[in-house]
Amino acid sequence: MISCRSKKKTSRRDIIKAILFIIAASSVLANYYFFAEERTTFTTKLISEKDALIIPESSKNQTDVLSVEQKIDENRNENNALIIPDRKNETDILVLVMGELGALEKWYNILKSIDATFSFIYASFDAQISQEQNAIYMENATFPFQVIFIPGTTWTQGRNILAEEAIRLEKKRGKEFSHWLFMDDDVVPLCYEECKTFYGDGSCWQNVFNFISSSKVPDNASTIYPQMDTTKDRYDGMKALSTPDALFAAFKREYVPYMLPYPNLREGYSQWMSQAALFCVMRTCLKSSVVNIPYIHLHNSLSRPYERGLILDQMKQIVKDNYVTDEFGFETCLSYTIHDIQQNLDSTELVPVEESDKFSTLIPSPELTKCAPMKKRFETWKESVLSVEQKIDENRNENNALIIPESNRNN
Repeated sequence: MISCRSKKKTSRRDIIKAILFIIAASSVLANYYFFAEERTTFTTKLISEKDALIIPESSKNQTDVLSVEQKIDENRNENNALIIPDRKNETDILVLVMGELGALEKWYNILKSIDATFSFIYASFDAQISQEQNAIYMENATFPFQVIFIPGTTWTQGRNILAEEAIRLEKKRGKEFSHWLFMDDDVVPLCYEECKTFYGDGSCWQNVFNFISSSKVPDNASTIYPQMDTTKDRYDGMKALSTPDALFAAFKREYVPYMLPYPNLREGYSQWMSQAALFCVMRTCLKSSVVNIPYIHLHNSLSRPYERGLILDQMKQIVKDNYVTDEFGFETCLSYTIHDIQQNLDSTELVPVEESDKFSTLIPSPELTKCAPMKKRFETWKESVLSVEQKIDENRNENNALIIPESNRNN
């Protein structure tokens, strides 16, 4: 009997111990899962805040941290791009476009969507904007903006008129821009698939401005341009050359005096020849300093009638008329052949965007002493532009109406 009672008491004690063990084990297990979930959430939060990543909704409650990180890596946003406008605060671009009045609204809408610091001058050659339409643009513009009318002008003349307006605007605002960006009105940028990796999710135009405003542009580059051809010699990276197409040209302001104004052409000359003459200047003084915008090329949607062709005799005559004078004495180009004025000459080797810090070593040092006559030519031209502006200001009447002296109307 004693032995039976003893066994019964032992059995009850064991049961109580077992119950207590189960309760304790359940508590530990609950805490384990609680902290495991918190650890996963905390890890995901750190990754999100540090790398600015887009986390898929389906991954947020998963406890497999490696699986979450893998999905995150596949969904990085533009903050992880290699090309960012990290020099935006020091980049102030003057956008200069010449074209038909009908294209103004398109350009206005393009630019108002761009996140960059810029001003805009549009030159229409076919029709003049009405006062009412101009007032609407000015009232709604979120950036400095003006429209001018340049009837009866050639491509070269129109570019130079835009350059004159740039000089006047810089004087008015009391400081120079960082870039003068010339474009034709029918320019369309097209981005390669790689743009999403290198630039992020912005528009193709935003990518263009982001590159101009980025430290990926070497300090010793003189000009920035997108690639022109989509099939031949595609640039999977960055390289520089001397002779780009002219429908897009972002000149660094410090080098403008060595390249502008465009040379004047004799009547009937090919409009290509103003750029061909500039090729000689580039190859002589700023060789291989025109840097391409990686993974973006340009297309021009219109083909207007004008005088075309590379004509060597015309190029040499243009050089004599514009660069070889008693005052300037720039004679380098007169020995050129037709092969010396082709596009895409003096190319550097191709450099991956990831190694862009090495790119500047491939661009030769500028030989600006050779182009000192060009700078003197620019300064003389600039003085004439500003003197005409002063005379115009002196001839405003009491109603602020503009009276342009007869002697200045054709200048």
